Amino acid sequence: MLATVYTRAGRALRVPLQGAGPGRPPGCVRHPEQQFMRWFNRQVAANPGFSQQVKSILLVVGHQECTSCQQALVRFLRRFKLGHRLRLLAADAAAGCGCAHCQTPGSRPPQEEELSGEVGRPGRVVGRGIGLLGRRARTRTLVRPGGPVMGGRRALFAAPAPAACATPAGPRPTLRLGARGELVRHLQCRLNFHRVNLPQPLVEDGDWGSKTQAAVRRFQQGKGLAADAVVGPQTWAQLDGSPPVAPPVTPPAPGTTTSVSQVRFRSGADINAFFLAKTGQDFVDWFRGRVGGRGAWVNRHQSAVTMPATAAVKQRFERFWDGIPLVFNSPQINFAQFAALQSIIINETGGQMQPLAERVGTAGHPGIAYAFDQIPKRKVSYNKKPNNTAYALFNDPDYIRAHGQKALASRLVSTQDGRWAGAAYPVGDFPTSPDPAVTGFVLEADFYKFRGRGYIQTTWRNAYERLIRTLQGYTGSDAIMLGYRRAWQNLAPAAAATKSSNDDWDTLFMQSPEFSLTALRVFFGSKSDSINHAAVGDWTSIRQVARDVMGTQAYMNLFEARVRQLFATLGAAPAPVGPAPGPGSGTVPVPAATTGETARREAIIHHARRMMAPPTIEAKLRDENGFRKGWRQLKAIFELAAPAYIRPGWEEANLKRSVSVSNQAGIPHWCGIFAVWATRAAGLNVGTWQIGTGISRTPGFRQISPAQVKKGDVGYVNQPFQHHFLVREVHPDGTIDTIDGNSAGTSTVSTKSRVPLRSIDLFFSAF
Repeated sequence: MLATVYTRAGRALRVPLQGAGPGRPPGCVRHPEQQFMRWFNRQVAANPGFSQQVKSILLVVGHQECTSCQQALVRFLRRFKLGHRLRLLAADAAAGCGCAHCQTPGSRPPQEEELSGEVGRPGRVVGRGIGLLGRRARTRTLVRPGGPVMGGRRALFAAPAPAACATPAGPRPTLRLGARGELVRHLQCRLNFHRVNLPQPLVEDGDWGSKTQAAVRRFQQGKGLAADAVVGPQTWAQLDGSPPVAPPVTPPAPGTTTSVSQVRFRSGADINAFFLAKTGQDFVDWFRGRVGGRGAWVNRHQSAVTMPATAAVKQRFERFWDGIPLVFNSPQINFAQFAALQSIIINETGGQMQPLAERVGTAGHPGIAYAFDQIPKRKVSYNKKPNNTAYALFNDPDYIRAHGQKALASRLVSTQDGRWAGAAYPVGDFPTSPDPAVTGFVLEADFYKFRGRGYIQTTWRNAYERLIRTLQGYTGSDAIMLGYRRAWQNLAPAAAATKSSNDDWDTLFMQSPEFSLTALRVFFGSKSDSINHAAVGDWTSIRQVARDVMGTQAYMNLFEARVRQLFATLGAAPAPVGPAPGPGSGTVPVPAATTGETARREAIIHHARRMMAPPTIEAKLRDENGFRKGWRQLKAIFELAAPAYIRPGWEEANLKRSVSVSNQAGIPHWCGIFAVWATRAAGLNVGTWQIGTGISRTPGFRQISPAQVKKGDVGYVNQPFQHHFLVREVHPDGTIDTIDGNSAGTSTVSTKSRVPLRSIDLFFSAF
């Protein structure tokens, strides 16, 4: 028996597995699926990025098929987004073990939870050959009697055909991606019963993920229904023949929490269930009736900012929030994350909950001249960096090949008219119509093509190039995104951006079910990833979301006021966690009284993030008084974490009047001191920073392996310079988010996102 793991680099890793011989433990523990899970966990423990290197997995088993172990393996691999990469083959000499789990399809091996958490030394990988792919005479595909045929080959799995599925009582609500519960479990059972053509049966776990999404779409296609992957009245009627009832929103489940501190949302149905339980209305009705057009929700023109309470808007609201995994890269979010992003979307879309393209044309700047022109006190010209100028593009061979057949090309190809490199459109000499039949060659220039699009207006060439890179690495099932991945796969992002057209981007943003949601994740990931760190009661984290969207003080103040109004109107305004620094006050957070490891880890990150609040530390700059910017906060950091540095005259001469950051003059490099401060501020007595040493000499810290890293631990890199940082989040894909003191060019507190674990030299923990 053997497993072969094919990697994206072209290697084939052969993993020998032990058979069920004498002396082996009885039951599922000896099955190759279980052995493979143990091996895979050891690889991930030794190399957190291992799962991302896997292209496909072939597992040859020597026992009669054990449905329970197969499904356990699929569930296990789904955690690494590899469930669809598995192929199972059974040797002809298979012999059943007779264990209870093998005789009970659908039961769950008791070892699975233990195996999924096991870590240890990496297993030995033997050989690099393709191995069993050529041994067709000795292997056969696992197919149940009557299984479906896919592309001339029998499917690796075929769904069992139960006589009936347990039917939950009550109405059949409309279900979408992200839904969960007994009705989803029933849906999965019915899809299995109808033998939907999938590589493996659905795991009937009541959790609608990507596999259930694909199964629903294929079922609808087979029945001649609209393949929208939404289970409404017509789909329910085809699935189970019961009279469907489709209430407008899913009713709240018994025991639904109404605490904003505890609630977690996985879908639009979850959000509406919460608001129904708390207010008796779904979100759109509640917002329109209680919040919109009141208080901070009035714009500068004294017009109401609200949401139309139409069926279309309600449907788009649920569909948007069904995409939580796409936007947040997480299956669930807290109430602050919802309130923050929903406030942005209402403002950006006028409450319509749909992606939009920036409009052009205003008095004095007709049509596309609006995008080209610099308009004082209103907007900058889009005909400048990071965009390429129209002049440069009209002389670019790639641009000419892609768009040279369009209107106005005959006048503008290889132009020497310098006005096309400026910030004022040549209105008198060229038309300004956005009609491609009139100005097609001009419309494909960056100033117009890369104007704002989406739920949050994605603007400028560099932002669109990030989206191109995302498309080139896309592995999902969205047909539109897959089409553009194929079209742009072999192009450099800059070349693809030049060759792309307005129609391409309008199609992606306006027609792809996934792209606009993915664009939100890319947008925040290119900033500080603030939307993934918004926390109930932490108003600094809310303001950071506003800073990522539009960094002006006025916008941040308005945004915070709007989010606070949501909480207050809901009757759930939380007390901030710790004292919030007032503008110009220099107040430093007081250590919170926290107990328990999880709470203390959260407190470490909370205190670190509050050092990013205004007035910010910028230790290499001077404030309006000529002193080091943020010297009061730095003083508090050193007093708590590195008192050995403080000596007579140090505050005045070194801290306030100098802006040097070095170990010889001014103040020392303080990245590690900042990490110790945040840990002590959270109530952990880890000792203080030792002069001339690193964090390894701080008594309360111990070295840990990358597999043990959690939020609140400390990382260390030695090259290209020595640096310490706090871990603010650990992601399943082998990357981390960080909070760094003494960072960037001004020596401030900043954040980084998606840093590979393998690029870090050492980790330390106070736990």
